[in-house]
Amino acid sequence: MGSSYREMMPEVILASQSVARKWLLEQEGIKVHVMPTGIDEHSDKRDPGEHVEDLAMQKMGRFLEEHPHPALPVICCDTMIFFEGELIGKAHSVNEARAMLHRFSGRKQIIACGYAFYWNSRIYHGSDIANVRFKVLSDKEIDAYLSTGEWEGAAGAYRIQWKGKSLVESTEGSEATMLGLPQEKIFAIIGSDCAR
Repeated sequence: MGSSYREMMPEVILASQSVARKWLLEQEGIKVHVMPTGIDEHSDKRDPGEHVEDLAMQKMGRFLEEHPHPALPVICCDTMIFFEGELIGKAHSVNEARAMLHRFSGRKQIIACGYAFYWNSRIYHGSDIANVRFKVLSDKEIDAYLSTGEWEGAAGAYRIQWKGKSLVESTEGSEATMLGLPQEKIFAIIGSDCAR
């Protein structure tokens, strides 16, 4: 199916600096134009899926304010971790990252990923959820991972697509969603729209 998505959407604007999101789209042969948009991330929604969907829509709103009527499709996403009743974003220091990984040790978390997709002059939006269970981690394992620097800028202070995979015991759900892009849902929009 990769070639057909490339044919239907040969180029896209990714309003995000996420290396993983860009990589996922490029794996489909899609040319990605990175144009991040900055918002003060805040949502009052407590449901994980609704929270990240709201933030993705805020990002899309800001992008369209700055770039009305874009010539290419636009993808905005937001990813957060929902852990024991709390929404967790990015760590702002190595000590905060260490505390996060200690909390996750041996426990399950939800990765919630929201999207807003500008396609054919319409905005589609939604979210997807995946589950991750961490291994029981020693202080040495946590410090070894933190020394890689991967925690910086990552929700929950780890990147599951790289060395962060070594922290994880098991997963349920879409790997793309875990990487911050609900790719299957976005591609389903393209597929159903082009099939009309």
